Amino acid sequence: MTDIFTLENKIKDMIDDLKGLCQTNGLSNQASEEVIITSVFLYKFLNDKFMANLKTFAEEIDMPVEDILKNENDELDAFYDTYNQDVAFKYEDTIEALINRVGEDDFINYLMML
Repeated sequence: MTDIFTLENKIKDMIDDLKGLCQTNGLSNQASEEVIITSVFLYKFLNDKFMANLKTFAEEIDMPVEDILKNENDELDAFYDTYNQDVAFKYEDTIEALINRVGEDDFINYLMML
């Protein structure tokens, strides 16, 4: 039960942080604030599910996740066929890839293209 309470508190903290970010940018107490918070949580959930299933698939075929994501021999396509209920992320759309690009000068332009 402690894990559930810890998770619940972390989620509440994330929501508070997102609300603070919305307030800083003039979006507090507007419908867009709820849309932003909901979208962030949905994206995070789908990304985590995609990556967890990809890691499971990588273990099943005994191949590193990075090699599957390169899709040189259609491994990523095989993953999509195996886990067809998941969202079909490209690697550059995952949170991990976005975090790796944060320091780049054109990061904001990259985000606008997504």
